[in-house]
Amino acid sequence: MRQKEENLFLKFVKSLRPFEWAIIVIIFGFIGMFVWSFSQTTPKVAPELQAPKPETMVRLYEFWGQGCPHCAAAAPFLKDLDEEKKELDVHQYEVYYNPINQEKNKKVADVLGKEAGGVPFIVVGDQVINGFDDETGAGKEIRDRVEFCIANKCPDKAGEVLGFPKLSNTLFETESKQESTKYNNISVIEAKKLIQENQSNQDFVILDVRTPAEFAENKIDPKAVNIDVDSPDFVKEINKLDKNKNYLVYCRTGRRSAIASQTMTDNGFAKIQNMEGGTVEWFSSSQANPK
Repeated sequence: MRQKEENLFLKFVKSLRPFEWAIIVIIFGFIGMFVWSFSQTTPKVAPELQAPKPETMVRLYEFWGQGCPHCAAAAPFLKDLDEEKKELDVHQYEVYYNPINQEKNKKVADVLGKEAGGVPFIVVGDQVINGFDDETGAGKEIRDRVEFCIANKCPDKAGEVLGFPKLSNTLFETESKQESTKYNNISVIEAKKLIQENQSNQDFVILDVRTPAEFAENKIDPKAVNIDVDSPDFVKEINKLDKNKNYLVYCRTGRRSAIASQTMTDNGFAKIQNMEGGTVEWFSSSQANPK
């Protein structure tokens, strides 16, 4: 029976005339092109770098394009940053082949007063970083912004547009409530005013708790003294200071200075002012001049 079916098929093939063969080839050619085109336009959406983190205080949103070299350069940096920062949650959206993500990109850009265009289009808090070169360029800008938002609770406007639940920032809020009863958090503007008012006050100390290398690079005031909060001798060194004096404590973003301020109050210091925003905000201010 099978032999008979094969013979019938061969007879059919042999009976086909040249123009009929041409029609068959064209039909299969169109089918092949359709399959190829579909495979190319199917959205290639990158998965989340990891499951949402319960400690999330900051979300980073990246709108990227398949085949974009700058996006490819940003990928390992963002992955490492996401793994390094427990408070950070990274969300990625491919926009070259996904029209839904293109619309999301436009909505986020609109709410932030920006133009949706080039990729990668990276959002941290209410700030947009366009493009990526390396860790020392755009990478440093992204890292600084993430650390600033972890320390200072930036608004999550993009998350609101994209339908994410509001960030409770429980960790941040709990720490802030505890710290507020022991030391004062002040803004960069308030810190500048405080320094100006205490130029000749011998009982006023500006304490930089960054690393010695950071301190050597820049400082907010020539009179600032440096004790690295990450040094194993930090507690020993601060206990050499006069606990009755008034201290303005700062670091790069406000995270380490908050830790230092808490440690100092736990060790009996009564007058501590923690400068939120750190040197990142200080030197980004149009009125600030590195010293």
